Amino acid sequence: MKICLTTFVQGHLYQEYLPMLIYSIGKAYPEYDVKIFLHDTLRDDLRPALDMIRSTYDRFEIREHTFADCPNMNSLVARSLRWVLWDESFRDYDYLYTIDIDMFYIREPQELMEQHIEHMNYIGSDCVSNFRRINVIRKTPFEIMRMFKWGGIRGVIDMLKTDRVNRMSGLHFVKVKEYYEHITPEILHKYRSIIYANKIMRLKPLISCEPLLYDMMEEGGIDMSVFGVQSSVISMLDFENPHDRGFGPNHGIHFGLFRVDPADMDKDITIQLDHKAYQYYIEIFRKEILPDPLFRKLYTMFPEKLKMYFHRFFQYYCLETNGIAE
Repeated sequence: MKICLTTFVQGHLYQEYLPMLIYSIGKAYPEYDVKIFLHDTLRDDLRPALDMIRSTYDRFEIREHTFADCPNMNSLVARSLRWVLWDESFRDYDYLYTIDIDMFYIREPQELMEQHIEHMNYIGSDCVSNFRRINVIRKTPFEIMRMFKWGGIRGVIDMLKTDRVNRMSGLHFVKVKEYYEHITPEILHKYRSIIYANKIMRLKPLISCEPLLYDMMEEGGIDMSVFGVQSSVISMLDFENPHDRGFGPNHGIHFGLFRVDPADMDKDITIQLDHKAYQYYIEIFRKEILPDPLFRKLYTMFPEKLKMYFHRFFQYYCLETNGIAE
């Protein structure tokens, strides 16, 4: 069985995670393929690190100028475009996993693909392993003003009339043939047009790309009743339990959490970082990543902002780096 990990990245800022992401996948799952689609060109300063990775792991591809004709690009549009991303090469795979760019993957005792296949079979979905989130719409003055900024007066009106919104998580594992029998070219075109027109807020009054994925799947005739609901910030993290309907692990370290200094982290962040799954990831990182000569060379080439996130990571977990971060 073949799997491809993929995502779409807009702008040059988030490209800084690319060497970290691709190194980690190559280290954890050298048998997996990776295809990253960029809206812009690849940053020149990242090419030497990627070339270095390619000497030991070459199953990755970076495509530039994806969705180049999008007339209204912003962060919400970019996140939403993941759900209408299509490339003919996807047909070569049995499974496709849409990921976040700011992840450092760690191999787990049961490999990632097997976990999600087991979860898919357990919940009885013919094509998806994912879970639902249910958002209670907060109608505070701050949230109303925020909605006005993104969705205009129409978005505010819809917000005031809505109490709850269903959404899927952004880590989306699908069985390619069956999934794209539901999510047809017509559906992909329809939702791409909505995104291009920056009318995402017309669908659901929530500033997130995840309700759009839920709507697409529902319109495609996927049985949405089988997906479990996230009950807390950590309820989905246990990679040892694919028989939880709300299963949806990070499968590694979410470095986006370290955009916040540890001194300023709220409870929702620290409860994730202290979860038993993260304790496993940290032990593997300490034993297998920190001593790896390739990682140590790559670290010197990481952009300064990413090094700052690593410094916070080392600090939070009291990791001895043997000079790597000095």
